[in-house]
Amino acid sequence: AAVAPLGAVRIAGTDRLPGGVYEIRVHAGDGGRREVFHLLAESLRDDFRLRLARERREMDVLALVTTDDWPDRGFRATDSTRALIRSRYGDVDQDRRTVQRDVDLQGVTMDQLARELEDDTGRVVLNETDQRGAFDGRLSFEARIPDVSEGSGRNRAVFSTLDDSLRDHGLRLARTTRRVEVLAIENAAAEEPAPPDDRGN
Repeated sequence: AAVAPLGAVRIAGTDRLPGGVYEIRVHAGDGGRREVFHLLAESLRDDFRLRLARERREMDVLALVTTDDWPDRGFRATDSTRALIRSRYGDVDQDRRTVQRDVDLQGVTMDQLARELEDDTGRVVLNETDQRGAFDGRLSFEARIPDVSEGSGRNRAVFSTLDDSLRDHGLRLARTTRRVEVLAIENAAAEEPAPPDDRGN
C-alpha cells in the first residue's frame, strides 16, 4: 500500500480497499495540522465510508545513511535556522516518465532531506545519518512522474540516479525494514483516533 506524509505522520492504505486513484483536497485555513487531520477524517468517513486508525507497521523503507566519503564530500554545514528547498525541472523523458530535477538545499536538516526524498522514491525514507544541524547542498537526478501503471523497472532507474547523486555527497539510500507509525486508512467501523499534535505525536 502506498504511504504519503501528513506533516510528521504518514498515511498508509490497506490491500483490503478497492483499487483506484483518488484526489482528496483539504483546505484547513490557518488551523494547522490538527484541523487538517479532522477534515481529512471527516472526508474519508462521509465520502468513502473509511476511517483513520493509528498503528505501527513493519514496513520496507529506505534509510538515509552516510558513506565513508561524508567527511570529504558531504554537504556544507551552516548556521542557518531557515530551511529552504528549491527545485528546478529540466527535460522530460515521456517514455520512461521521468524528469530531470535539480534541488538546491539551504539550511536543511537530514530529517528534512529524508522527507523530501519520499516524494521522489515513493517509499518511506528515514534519517539514520546521525548528522546534526543544518546543511547547504545540491542534488541532481531523474525524478519519477507518477503513473497508475508505473512499473518497477522505472522505479529502479529513478532510484539509481538519485542514489548516484547522493553518493556524490557522501550519502546513500539503504533498503531495510523498520517499524513505522502510520495513520492507516481502513473500512472497519471504530472510534476516530486522536489527531497528531504539531510535533507529530
